[in-house]
Amino acid sequence: MASSTPRGWKRPALLATLGCVTIGALAAGGTALAATAGSHSQQHAAQAQNAAAPRAPHVFARNAHGLSYGSELDATDPANAPDLIAAYATNGKLGYVLKKDLHPQGLSGPAAAVHAQAAMTTPTPIPVYAIDGVTRIGVYLITPPNGG
Repeated sequence: MASSTPRGWKRPALLATLGCVTIGALAAGGTALAATAGSHSQQHAAQAQNAAAPRAPHVFARNAHGLSYGSELDATDPANAPDLIAAYATNGKLGYVLKKDLHPQGLSGPAAAVHAQAAMTTPTPIPVYAIDGVTRIGVYLITPPNGG
């Protein structure tokens, strides 16, 4: 019986020790998890702050005639759009439309642009140029909102 007492005593001590180690590991893991979650929260906050911060205007490349060209998606606002905006012609060729053709002046703001688009009943073709802004390679159709 003397031999069963130490085993009976050792088993609860071993379980208690393992339990403490497990609880300690969970506590340490919980702290690490909280630290990881905190760092992720800080990263998301920094990304949101960067997204809200104003972007510096994109510097577009220029052709031999001094016209800027590129994707309008790189512009921070319509005023910063390149002179030649990348577009696919109806014949499938990639070229450029003039900003002044795609966004005619005289519209006083977004509401006027929406009104003008709503009044459009047929597609309006505008020329598509090669990168030089002079050589016509096709046409681009500005379509009415209903698909005209």
